[in-house]
Amino acid sequence: MVNDMIYPDDMGGSGRYLREICQGLSSRGHVVHVMTRQWKPDQPKEERWGAVEIYRYTVDAQNIISTILSTIKNTKVLFHRLAKENKYDIINFHQPLAALGIINSKRLRNSAKVYTFHSPWHKEYEIKTESSRSLLRGWHIQVRRKIEQAVLRKCSLAIVLSQYMENQLRETHEDLPIKVEQCPGGADIHTFRPSHDRFHVRSQLNLSRDKTLLLTVRGLTPRTGVKNLIKAMEGVISKNNNIHLIIGGGGILKKELEQLVKDLRLGDYVSFAGFIPEEKLVFYYQAADYFILPTKYLEGFGLVTTEALSCGLPVLATPVGGTMEILNHFDQDLLFEGTTPEAMAALILKYAQIKDAEWDALSCRCRVFIENNYSWENSSEKTEKVFLSLIA
Repeated sequence: MVNDMIYPDDMGGSGRYLREICQGLSSRGHVVHVMTRQWKPDQPKEERWGAVEIYRYTVDAQNIISTILSTIKNTKVLFHRLAKENKYDIINFHQPLAALGIINSKRLRNSAKVYTFHSPWHKEYEIKTESSRSLLRGWHIQVRRKIEQAVLRKCSLAIVLSQYMENQLRETHEDLPIKVEQCPGGADIHTFRPSHDRFHVRSQLNLSRDKTLLLTVRGLTPRTGVKNLIKAMEGVISKNNNIHLIIGGGGILKKELEQLVKDLRLGDYVSFAGFIPEEKLVFYYQAADYFILPTKYLEGFGLVTTEALSCGLPVLATPVGGTMEILNHFDQDLLFEGTTPEAMAALILKYAQIKDAEWDALSCRCRVFIENNYSWENSSEKTEKVFLSLIA
């Protein structure tokens, strides 16, 4: 497995997906090695997570050129050493730059090459820098697209987590006749499970027992739509002031969003929890009445959606990306009509009024749905079948 991140080195979704798939394949009897970036100097160059072996390469991140060149050089050196000692049946790339130094290696001649397409690399950058006035922005976008395309050309198969992301792959690289398989993400159903008493969990977290509690856990960036959700709360509170929103996560918009809450006089109705570690996240899921997913762009799958549902927590979400597919499969009434604050406010107010018995029934359906469709065991099994089909 080759990626520039793995959880908990980095908190990104692809890193979390990678960790779970590695552990799942390892538990099914496969030898799994991971090459990933060393993000902090104190991270060991080599370590074992259970049966999974982790190998980290360094990156000189002073600028874009040094980042690209050092990544190519150091991944190439590390892979050359590992491939001397191991025969790899499958090489699974999860990020294009991390793959670039390896993809042409002669030691890959007898290995099947697979690319897991989490999202278009150039679009991630384009959205992240949409307010930038840099003259080099367009160059950065094109370089990322061309690197990704070069890696995909060398792979015999691409894995995607949703139909939405397969569509993104086809649109971005329309001239590549690459075979695509869907292997959706999942949830750790053993960790993320309902509580028998969510009000007791609220007491432990010092949260209100009396209010309808909304939760969102997102990177605070333009893509994730948290700004629209805060604006939606203004409309919600004007009609029902017994609702409170907790925002978990950090990011470049943190100060701007905190100021927006002040400007809209929502301080009593919206609070920021900051980064919520995974071991504590489950309790927030268990305590809330609804999880809100306000994404504007590029929701490749939505691991928080499956985790929340696994805890019996209904998810109200914008009709964007992979989450739309999950909820269409489960209950399309949970989807907002659009991404606007008005659309969010209308559905939040509707569900805030349902009776306890109706909420309990919905919560039970959430849990059963994930058990039957989106456990990591299911995801690992599907990935294993794809890999075995390439080396049969």
